[in-house]
Order: sequence, then C-alpha cells, then structure tokens
Amino acid sequence: MSLFPFLKPFTGRPQIVAITGLYRPQLMNLLIILLLMPILTTPFRLPPSLHPSLHPPPSSTSLFISRARAADALLPWLVSQKGSSKSFTLTKTPKSNDIEIYATAPLESNTVVLSTPADLALTISDADSFPPPSLSAIPSSVYAELPWYSKMSLTLHALNSTDPNYAPWFASLPPPFLDTPFHWTTGQLLSLEYSPMNTAVLDQTRLWRGHYESVKQYIVPSLDFDSYVHNCELARSRMFSATKQPAFNPVPLSITLALVALTLSLHLGTVEQAANGATLILCATIFKDFVFPKFNKKTIYVLAPVCDMANHDATTPNCAVSFEYFQNSFSLATTSPIAANEELRISYGPRSNDQVRQTNRLMGGGWREKATWRATAHNVERANGALCAHMCVRLTRVCGSFCSTTAS
Repeated sequence: MSLFPFLKPFTGRPQIVAITGLYRPQLMNLLIILLLMPILTTPFRLPPSLHPSLHPPPSSTSLFISRARAADALLPWLVSQKGSSKSFTLTKTPKSNDIEIYATAPLESNTVVLSTPADLALTISDADSFPPPSLSAIPSSVYAELPWYSKMSLTLHALNSTDPNYAPWFASLPPPFLDTPFHWTTGQLLSLEYSPMNTAVLDQTRLWRGHYESVKQYIVPSLDFDSYVHNCELARSRMFSATKQPAFNPVPLSITLALVALTLSLHLGTVEQAANGATLILCATIFKDFVFPKFNKKTIYVLAPVCDMANHDATTPNCAVSFEYFQNSFSLATTSPIAANEELRISYGPRSNDQVRQTNRLMGGGWREKATWRATAHNVERANGALCAHMCVRLTRVCGSFCSTTAS
C-alpha cells in the first residue's frame, strides 16, 4: 500500500463517487486551506492611514516656502551685521527640510567662506552663575544649577521675544519638532529593541522636565515645555564648544606705540629702553590672550548664526569652525579643496552614535517611520505566525484523517 494512498490516481466512477460522498468534509477543508495559502504566504501590510502616530507633524508647503525665503534673506542679514560670505549659497532642500551650505565655485583649502562677528554670536558656559539682563528675574542660585543647553534655551526664548534684530536668523531655524527619539512614542522606542537608548531618553525626559519646572515661574514672557525642549534641542544640535579666549584688543598696543614714539621724540629714553618696554607689553598681551586661557580651560558653548547651518559629517568633513583672534569673529573655513556645488560639512566632534542619534536629527525623516513599521511588522508577523500555525495544525489533522480513512 502506498504511503499516501490519497495521492494515487483515481480511476473509475465508483471511486470518485465514494470519495465525493464519504470524504466531502475533508475535501472542503483542504480546498479552503489551498485558497487561503496565497494570503498566508503574502506579507501583510497595514495602510499608513491606520497609523496616525507614524507621521510627525508634516512640513506644509507654506512652511517650506517660508524657510526657503528665510534662507535667501539670511546672507544679506549677515552682511548687514558686519559679517562676510564668499563663494557659497544656502540651499533649502525639500526632502530633508534643512538649509544646507553649498559652494558656488571651487574653493582652495584654508579659505574662509563665512565669518560671523563675535558680537552676533551667542555664548554660554556651565560656569555662568548670574543670568543675563534679559533673564534677571531668575535667581542666581537657580540659574547656576542649570546646564549650558538649558541656559541657552532660555536665552533663545528671551532673544526671540525682545530683539527683532535676530528675526531673520530665527526664521531660518528648524521648526518644532526635531525628529529625535525624545519625541517618539513608547512603541517606537521599544521597537528599536535597544534598551540603552530607551533608558537615555527616559533620563533625558526626567532631567529636562526638572530643569523646566525649576525656572518656569520666573520666565517672562511665559515659556511652555514644548518650546523649552525645542530650544534645548536647537542648542545641543547647533552649538560647538571652545576654550574661552579674549578678543584682540588694539588699545594696549596703540598706547605702547604712542609711548615709544613720545619717548624717542622727546629723548626721554634710549631706543633700547623703548624697545624693552614695548616687548614687555607685547609679551603680557600674548600671555593674557593665549597662554593663560590654556591653563584656565574654561569651556564655552558658542552658537554662531549662519555658521550653524553647516551639516555634520563624522568621517570626511571639509570645513571647520574656528575663532579669528584679530578679526574677533567666528569663521567657517575649508580644510580641503572643495569643488563647485559640493556641500560644506563640519564635524560635531567625537561623539558616540547614541549621542548623535539622541541629540541630533541625523537619522533622517524615515527613522521614526521605520521604527513604527518595525513594531507593526513585528506584531503582524506574530499574528501571521499564529494563524499559520493554527492552519498547519488544521491541515495536519485533515490530512491525517484523510489518510487513515482512505487506508481503511
């Protein structure tokens, strides 16, 4: 007897009549399973409309146009603030909704393409114990306990509320909310299946909420938590750290030259004496501006308008931001030759992947969607697996029943 007697060819009308008459329930079950198999083996996908949490607040066309116009107005505003620009343009990209810096002509290495006056830049430090005049309502004991990015968040709020001079720059900044894990749902975080990131985001939420609660009663005009978080994210993703260094002050050197000239013209001393005095003043200036800051090591955090538009590239940056001592400005200069239409990129410094992903919107607009789809696909796969297992058990029972009946 064949191992599978139900597969042998049926010849003769009596067998067909017997099968259709005796085994009709088994044949109906088998037919239903065969019809369902294409559905079970096809990956199931829910339509995006069923997942409202899948999409962050979309960037409307009007928002894109407003930021594009802000990008066009940003360079003239920088020049009006005694800044400078050379051979580059600010481009608004619809895909990423970012403003990026591209060269309009070939650039040699060590070329300064952008300069932001130090007076226009915003600086802050963890060591700052007293709030600026715009935040004078905050007690110094409370202000001193805040981290640098929280201080800058409050500074940005006060500046945007009271100083219209920065309006063109504020108009060019990304709108809420940055697509960082801080704004993800619990399901999207869990779908990453990476507990260190989940723990870091929970700690970040508790920490930022605590800082906000400690100062919200002193902020005028009032600042809601979402706006506070947005300003913190702007600070953490656009500022760079540096050692505090005083700007070049030409007054002491000018006075020194005047005294040297006066000494020599009035014969109040010899040339050697005048030269020794000038050398002493010059050495004191160098020590004060260059040597002493190296030992002091007071770290400041700088937000330089327009320089902050440069995107991050951890592997092959072609530009760097630095402080120009004699010009008293922050500059964006090339570190390698750059071709026309090439993007100008800087490095945000040595950061781990977790730090970059948590604080910067570098994962692309699809990471939130990928996390949600991964969670959805995981649940669907589990459902499909359970359904397939159930149908396989059903199929085994039908086939077993069919085999045993045919054999008898």
